[in-house]
Amino acid sequence: MVATGSVEEIIAAKPDVLTFHGVFPDEDLYVKVLEAGINIVTTADWITGHHRNENHPHSSGKATTEVLQQACAKGGSTFYGTGMNPGLCKSWE
Repeated sequence: MVATGSVEEIIAAKPDVLTFHGVFPDEDLYVKVLEAGINIVTTADWITGHHRNENHPHSSGKATTEVLQQACAKGGSTFYGTGMNPGLCKSWE
């Protein structure tokens, strides 16, 4: 395992998947990683579904789920958000 100091170094390393375990999601960081073709699994609170779309809209004005779906499509990657309570999730390919 190699430690890195930036998102750019992570992307350059070309891992198959990254896991993010923060409580609050960073959608713009996720987009960079997904568009680079790297799969993501995260426990970030309510990243997928109605709550995030309605209560925490993306800065682009699009629904968070739409932003993530587009990033996955562009990079050929997948996103799996388990949330803090596993079982509340959505996966896109």
